[in-house]
Amino acid sequence: ATNKYGGCAIVNAWVKCWGSNERGILGDGTLIHALTPITVPSLASGVTDISAGYASSCAIVGGAGKCWGNLKLPSESDQDYTLINAPAPTTIPGLESGVTDIDGSSAGCAVVSGTTKCWGISSNDDPPTLYTLVGASSGASAVDVTFTEACTVVSGAAKCGFFADDDADSNIME
Repeated sequence: ATNKYGGCAIVNAWVKCWGSNERGILGDGTLIHALTPITVPSLASGVTDISAGYASSCAIVGGAGKCWGNLKLPSESDQDYTLINAPAPTTIPGLESGVTDIDGSSAGCAVVSGTTKCWGISSNDDPPTLYTLVGASSGASAVDVTFTEACTVVSGAAKCGFFADDDADSNIME
């Protein structure tokens, strides 16, 4: 998986990353650049999937969704959000278990127990929340996102739509 600042790969269930480490994109807890792959210390076992967005990366570790780099994280209280440059992987609130696929950038989505759940940056700067995409509440098996769009596979059919204000009603999947 590659992004603007570098890349990451799964090697024997470990994550190894390389690149400029801008915004902590290498996930090793530092901002030091690495021209050769380095092991991400907290992702040294149990990794089953990895993705990279514009300035962040995400992985599935033991069924949990973890991301690092430039993140705007949902809040469990829906009253606030956290905008951070996370130089080490952090678990996304609401993705503590059951994650089978994940893709993230400034917005992100994950398949959690057959449901596609997403988070992102709202146009009115409201706190991002973890929400279920319309049409993807069961039978989901895969997800892919860009900065503004999400596609998910539901019962073998691709469904795509645009992110809009972190509101499930405005994310109609066709």
